[in-house]
Amino acid sequence: MRVPRRRILTSHGDRRGSPAPEASNMTLASTHSQPPPCLSPGTCRAGAAPIATIGQHSDGILLLHGFSGSPWDVRPLADALIAQGYSVAVPLLAGHGTKPDDLAETTWQDWLADARNALEWLSTQVERVHVAGLSMGALLALLLARQATPRPIASVTLLAPAVSLAPHVAFALRAMDQLGRPKMVRRMKWRGGEREASPSYQSLPVAAVLSVLELQEVVRGVHPSVLVRALVLHGTADATVPH
Repeated sequence: MRVPRRRILTSHGDRRGSPAPEASNMTLASTHSQPPPCLSPGTCRAGAAPIATIGQHSDGILLLHGFSGSPWDVRPLADALIAQGYSVAVPLLAGHGTKPDDLAETTWQDWLADARNALEWLSTQVERVHVAGLSMGALLALLLARQATPRPIASVTLLAPAVSLAPHVAFALRAMDQLGRPKMVRRMKWRGGEREASPSYQSLPVAAVLSVLELQEVVRGVHPSVLVRALVLHGTADATVPH
């Protein structure tokens, strides 16, 4: 089947940081409003740039990356949806895709604000919006589904939703907070394969991780009131986010 031609609003190459398309392919048509900053070109690590593509399908999908990650983490899913003619928006959330010190200056409210801005923009481009989130992004998806404007979200897809962390991880983080040190913690390094090319942070600000714990508490308190079609996918061997 022939895939409808699409208009690329912003794109910064593939997952390995290849050059962006020619400027002629990135021109925004006058019929579409300008994307918010979280969906616009900016200074970020190679491969971490946001994605905003308008397709021919009447449905659009907002994809939200996880904590310390970037659009790189959901790029394969975004590419598959774009190939099917969907409009896709993948914002780069505040403090992500640059350096860990930037993340230390943000909280979950900042990440939610960026997700909401991307949602509101995508809602002006399509008839129906679906939201999919990875890990921490899944928590933001649930909050968006509860507070959706200007129209209800059609569905949510939760990929390894980080509703809680392994107890020993949460305990260690709270102990660090009490001690006031360290300010940064190292995450487990990936071995082999394409993950080594990921622009995700390997050092995590403790303050920002504690904000994730706060976000988890908020979501656990409101998720029973989220009434929307949902698909939940979770790996049984996930060592960070319990199944």
